[in-house]
Amino acid sequence: MRIRHANRQQVRQLIGDSTCALISITVATGTHPDLIGTWGAVYRIKFDDVDRTNYQQSTMTFKLFSEEQADGILDFVIAADPPVLVINCDAGMSRSTAVMVALEQIFNKKVIAGNWPLHNRWVATTLLKAAHKRGLI
Repeated sequence: MRIRHANRQQVRQLIGDSTCALISITVATGTHPDLIGTWGAVYRIKFDDVDRTNYQQSTMTFKLFSEEQADGILDFVIAADPPVLVINCDAGMSRSTAVMVALEQIFNKKVIAGNWPLHNRWVATTLLKAAHKRGLI
């Protein structure tokens, strides 16, 4: 499976087809970008770009990425089994790259975290733990 990430603007310009699946991530109170084309499968998910540390220290209310959401992503990828998977979030630097980093390790057996220093480590770790519980890694 080829996995790539994109920001909100980039995914609006991509023309999806039946061979491509999309995981669209936005903030808890946000809306997902409009899509063009006929994507093979689309999974929409909402959580804020926080990790456990800044979540616990914040006086603001955030939606932290959860184990249930990690399981939802894994279920989606396994069911869709796409040749190409695009993952987008608003900026395309933290949440989408975290999901990409984890999925590359889970499904393609590639460790690429060092290439993406801004990835949200909480998201990646939560996904990897969920995959480990299932015996995927």
